[in-house]
Parts: sequence; structure tokens; C-alpha cells
Amino acid sequence: NCTPTMSPGARNSRIYALENMLTATSSTLVSMASQLSEAEERERIFSGRGRWSQVRSLGDAKNLLNYLFNLVSSS
Repeated sequence: NCTPTMSPGARNSRIYALENMLTATSSTLVSMASQLSEAEERERIFSGRGRWSQVRSLGDAKNLLNYLFNLVSSS
């Protein structure tokens, strides 16, 4: 907890630790998303379909791409 009684050095140290944790978490999420994408691609190749087969229209595709773009850009 960052209480007002923390010294500036302790506060800066805490911020640095949290920033490092956030960076590591973001990297892990990007890696997991990449692995999921690769697994879905393998599934699609073997089964002839996959999660993306649920895209039925251009509107669905646009919404999906917007969602993925926002997900990636936020990490």
C-alpha cells in the first residue's frame, strides 16, 4: 500500500517494482495471445474450421478486428 507516510525513496522503489510487474504481465499476455493464435491456426488446419468461422458478415469481421486492435494496442 502506498500510504502518505512512505518516504520518497520507498515510494519510488514501489512504483518501479509495480512498473516492472506490469511490463512482465503485459509481455506474458502478448506471449499467451500469440500462443493461442498459433493453437487456433493449428486447430483450423486440422479441423477445417475454428473460432473465426463464427464471423458471418463484414460487420462481424470489422468488430472482431477492432476488438483485437484495441486489445493489442492496450498491451
